[in-house]
Amino acid sequence: MVRGKEYKAVAVGLFMPTTFLENHEVTDQIVKLVKNAKEELIIITPYLNLNARMRGALNEAKSNGAKITVYFRLEELSKKKNDADIQFFSEDIGAEMVYIERLHSKLYLNENNAVMSSMNMVAGSQNDSQEIGIYTDEDKLRRQFKHYSEDMYKRQTNVDYVPEVKAPKARINKPKTASGYCIRTGEEVPFNLEKPFSDKSFKLWNRFKNQEFKEKYCHFSGEESNGQTTFSRPILKKNWTKAKKTHKF
Repeated sequence: MVRGKEYKAVAVGLFMPTTFLENHEVTDQIVKLVKNAKEELIIITPYLNLNARMRGALNEAKSNGAKITVYFRLEELSKKKNDADIQFFSEDIGAEMVYIERLHSKLYLNENNAVMSSMNMVAGSQNDSQEIGIYTDEDKLRRQFKHYSEDMYKRQTNVDYVPEVKAPKARINKPKTASGYCIRTGEEVPFNLEKPFSDKSFKLWNRFKNQEFKEKYCHFSGEESNGQTTFSRPILKKNWTKAKKTHKF
């Protein structure tokens, strides 16, 4: 009370908008950030191996209605050890998977704050590794992080990508009626309506089994289909009659 006027004390500086984190502090802040996501959650990590604590936090983010996007290293996609975690993200919590070649960044952000750190979203890093990070709720810095993720999104590689597929060489001593074309890469393969892919492309398709995913080539003619062929419709409509006659199906 000063000269009849009442003044209330206001706490200043109790929370630092940008804070240096070490070891378990990194994990704690990332888990908190994930659990508190209500509008969006962006996870950028080259490697995945989720523990129970992180899965629980991600389930909370899903329950909150957050749109979850995960940026993941393309080179890890084909490794069997990642199947369970990829399935958890893409099927269990409905996250969008974005695949980036040679990804090495680690960044976690929701609509209010962000953590940039050395920590991958793997159990070993979360439990045992020596880690550092920066936590921030500064709007300008968070928006810069968001812009970084948006720029990376434009450079993503689709899961139908097959590294270093060379132009197919003409095959000799093989009846033409036995030939077809991979609807994803265009290379020559046996004509088979139940598997209109090369072995590599079929392995990638079989991971998600989306029968209506738009492909690039006609299984019968090998010409570009501009997305008009799919696993369920591997032959262009204009070629259907000729294909039936040629392959007798």
